[in-house]
Amino acid sequence: MSLIGGFSARLETTKQIVDLPSRKSRALLIVLALSPDWRATRERISGLLWPEASPSHAQGSLRREVWALRAQFGSVGLMPLVTSRTHLALDPFVCRIDVNELFDLDQLRANDASPLLTRRYFIDEIAFGFEDILSDWIYVRRQDLQNQLLERLTRALEQPETASDPRMCLRLARVILNIDPTNESACRMVMRNYAKLGNRAGAMRAYSELWSALDEAYDEEPSARTQELYIKIKTQPSGPDALLALPAEPVAANRSAEAEGIALTIFCSNQAEPGLPARENRISNGLRQEFLAGLSKFREWRIVTGPQEPSEAPPTAYTLDMSITVDQDDAFIAFNLVEGFSSELIWGESISCKTTNWSNIQQRIVRKIAIALNLNIISDRIFRARQKEDLDLDSYDRWLRGEELFFTYNGANWQRAEQLFETISPGSPMYGRAQSSLAQLENSRHLVFPGLRRTPYTTALALERSDRAVQFDPLDSRAQLCRAWSLAMSAAFDRAEIGYEAALSLNGNDPWTQVSSALGLAFVGRESEAMRLIRRFLENPAASPVHLGYLATAYFMCGAYADCVAATTAADDAIQNLPAWRAAALALLGETAPAAAIAAEYVHQTAGNWHANVAPTSEAVADWLLHCFPIRNQTRWAQLRDGLAMAGLPIVADGSLSAPTGASTPIDADRGPTN
Repeated sequence: MSLIGGFSARLETTKQIVDLPSRKSRALLIVLALSPDWRATRERISGLLWPEASPSHAQGSLRREVWALRAQFGSVGLMPLVTSRTHLALDPFVCRIDVNELFDLDQLRANDASPLLTRRYFIDEIAFGFEDILSDWIYVRRQDLQNQLLERLTRALEQPETASDPRMCLRLARVILNIDPTNESACRMVMRNYAKLGNRAGAMRAYSELWSALDEAYDEEPSARTQELYIKIKTQPSGPDALLALPAEPVAANRSAEAEGIALTIFCSNQAEPGLPARENRISNGLRQEFLAGLSKFREWRIVTGPQEPSEAPPTAYTLDMSITVDQDDAFIAFNLVEGFSSELIWGESISCKTTNWSNIQQRIVRKIAIALNLNIISDRIFRARQKEDLDLDSYDRWLRGEELFFTYNGANWQRAEQLFETISPGSPMYGRAQSSLAQLENSRHLVFPGLRRTPYTTALALERSDRAVQFDPLDSRAQLCRAWSLAMSAAFDRAEIGYEAALSLNGNDPWTQVSSALGLAFVGRESEAMRLIRRFLENPAASPVHLGYLATAYFMCGAYADCVAATTAADDAIQNLPAWRAAALALLGETAPAAAIAAEYVHQTAGNWHANVAPTSEAVADWLLHCFPIRNQTRWAQLRDGLAMAGLPIVADGSLSAPTGASTPIDADRGPTN
């Protein structure tokens, strides 16, 4: 099967084209081919291909497409499709898929016709023409594949055997340029290695193509460093020997066009020192590469590699210095974050670690530092913004101030936050974030104003705004995350699950994406995945009270009641409804006396901020609370109901309260319905 340039299927032995019955059947095979292990649940596939249909209608449509595929493949004597009651898969002994061959870097040594070398923007051609069916899912998968391929390419360039082979270096760097023709460091590597091979014309041609790409994408010319290399190659004597002394450098992650115009800039100035031992240089460059790749996933940041002249830094810039020292099996890494305009040191940290199992260690370092950077930069921006009026702020700082007000979970602050988000126009690069935040307000309004109910109107409005955010930037993890919540609130649980996974794929280093996705996945029944995310988040001690509040609710939904109690205590009631979760968890643990006291105080506090037309009795509060959350697993919903009742918050006496609309029959944490 070929996915690059569209979709086609043919028999390898006879070259016979297999005529598939419909575009939906081709899209089904694309989903399987781009899923881990070529396997996906029926629920996921039907949710992707028929997002507007009811689950039963979507499953029926999927069954018809599977039947048609089996009939068509059977007619040519081959069956690549493996089916079960719950899953569909492709048979690895029967299928070959061209996308997988992109990751076989060994072919570059001998295959001049590899699409890696011959096609520009080939990642964007994967499943080309199916964007209308696969929507933003295909954009996320392309980005994920691009990130994986770039990681393999940069790791290959770090290997000593590659670094000493200018032909292989040239090929790998050309592939990076085919993915992103504006990547200046990759272009410099192409120029340098063409020159070492005696091909001055090739180096000049690469420079000319870079100039055109930068002019078209950004209306800019190459940096001073690239122009200096161009002059050196152009003016030095002919022959490879004269050019072998050209300075080497690692290939760095480049900025993306989507990030252009975002106010916040980070300069990473941790260039390797000249004369470092080869091993230390390799470790330094490897960490730097991993670090830049991790930071580039934060869409609100524009990552610019250093060194930079101070005069080039805009007032909103932050300089991040990273120095690495290696002593045998020990590495010492120091980070300093400096605000560009005032040169004020904002944050610093030193890390000591072993260099054994370095690949895993550097990933953990990147996650830890990315979380710390995110928290410290946001805190600094919010502090500086407080000295200005709302409308004097740029769109990024207005969005940050609105987010700060949102997380107070206070009605008056929410009105002000909504006004701030509304001022961010479609012409601003923060427009998508503002739409996500407005959808977030609608998804949470009933929680901030106790007694209010979710309505079809607010559910539809949240979904409309989150759709708008995804359309504005489908590769923004926050947009995908917000739409996942909007889908969960509308009981589209299968599609919500896909959205949470998309958000994590786009930026799993963002602490908010981690904790919010953990809670969302717990609500939609993916309990083991939620617990895995919680454990990963807690590897880095950066949890705010709101983070802990989300974790507390996720713990309850996973049946970890003792952890729920501990997290709600640590969160210090940062979210209004946390005492109710703590009371229910304590009651289910047998601690009914303290549970009852907490529940009574919760009802008292809630009554003072009640927004319903009925009196805030214990029954009314329990009735309202039990409708608030998008709980898919009816067994978990019943446990919350029973815990509240044991703590003194019984449901309405006539038993008319039902599970939230769309709640399923009891499900296993990693599977579908059990009855």
